[in-house]
Parts: sequence; C-alpha cells; structure tokens
Amino acid sequence: MPSQLPDKNEPALTDEDYYLTEEGYLVFTEAYHRKRGYCCQNGCRHCLYGFKKRKNELQIMNYLANFAPSYGKRVR
Repeated sequence: MPSQLPDKNEPALTDEDYYLTEEGYLVFTEAYHRKRGYCCQNGCRHCLYGFKKRKNELQIMNYLANFAPSYGKRVR
C-alpha cells in the first residue's frame, strides 16, 4: 500500500514536468508550476510566482531541526 496517495486535485505528471538532480532530488519545472496554477510556498527552484524562502530562515530551521531537538520544549 502506498504511503501517500496522489492528490486528485493535482495534475498528473509528465516527462516535461520534472527532472532529477545528480543528488536524486525531484525538481518541478516551470511547465509543471504553470499547469498546477498556484504557489505552494516551498521555495521551488523554478517558481514562476516569485516566492523565495529567505536563506537565513532556512539555515535557522535546519539548525533547530538537526542540532537543537529540544528547542521549544518546556523545561521544568
């Protein structure tokens, strides 16, 4: 059983919609974003809606996720 079923509201993928990087990441193309019709605000490489995640914000989020797992937990 698949861990996540495809969203029926999203367009079906074709070869022009994505490519794989050398590292194995799936990257959506501008054609796919245009087909989808809205911005997901994930900072996609080919976002045609102009959304960009701030580099500093990403660095902080990565640090907290990897090196400060207790961040935000109450200390008693």
